[in-house]
Amino acid sequence: MCILQIIIGLILLFVGSESLIRGSVNIAKRFNISTLVIGLTVVAVGTSTPELAININSALKGSHAIAFGNVVGSNILNVVFVIALAALIYPIKVPSKFSKLDMSFLLIGNAVVYVIAFFGIIERTAGVLMLVLLVTYLSIIVKNALKYKEKKEDQMETTCIDIKRSCFFILFGSVLLAFGGHILTEGAIIMAQIIGISEAVIGVTIVAIGSSAPEMVTTIVASIKKQSDIAIGGIAGSNLFNILGILGITAIIKPLEVQSSFLRLDLPFALATTLMLYFVIRFSKVIDRRIGGIFLCCYFLYLYLQFILC
Repeated sequence: MCILQIIIGLILLFVGSESLIRGSVNIAKRFNISTLVIGLTVVAVGTSTPELAININSALKGSHAIAFGNVVGSNILNVVFVIALAALIYPIKVPSKFSKLDMSFLLIGNAVVYVIAFFGIIERTAGVLMLVLLVTYLSIIVKNALKYKEKKEDQMETTCIDIKRSCFFILFGSVLLAFGGHILTEGAIIMAQIIGISEAVIGVTIVAIGSSAPEMVTTIVASIKKQSDIAIGGIAGSNLFNILGILGITAIIKPLEVQSSFLRLDLPFALATTLMLYFVIRFSKVIDRRIGGIFLCCYFLYLYLQFILC
């Protein structure tokens, strides 16, 4: 039964990602907004809906390790597995408009959570602080997007795009991603429990993989379609939304306890992988197969350390 859930979840995720990308790209063209901005906002929020649903549900049930591990594990997976896999399939060109601001906020977000985690609990006040940081970032990039709209040569093409239909694709895709991620995760958790793994390990591995499946499928599909803006923007935006938005919202609903095991491996690794991505984006114009291979090795190292140390 759990295998059937995983298969159905993957199908929903694939269809949902196709719909979300199609609608997002059309909206970007219609309003002359950079697809990178769409990736950092609409696509990021859409693909992060499974993490939000899982976190709220887990926190209310008292499964704090799964809730916190889901976010941290998803962010690690997104950088050193999802981007790596997409780069191995087709090298990802780093958009020229991808600024230091985007990665700087992502680094700050990881650092803030790392510091707060040392207190052993993420209180509601900390959750509010995270949301303030996220809203500040979003307001800046939206303001910049409205100020520097892309100029298109063919204006007739943009005016012919149906806005309602594009919005429907985005909404429909987001719903399918949420349901697909939930179904896949439920199946993965049942399978993990049958094997016998702790909640913390389940959170950063099985649940993280399940909830990150939308990002994975969306990024791979975007990479195949040579939509590099959507691919890299979706991952960066999703990670930022995960670490500040999802953890912030979850902590406001119910304060999250943080196990010491997260401080030993998961949070340092999340910060290290974010730094890796920062330097790659800062000094390279393409995330090629060589970099993808290095990232992938890092993820396998993380899994090895996870099961050895925890």
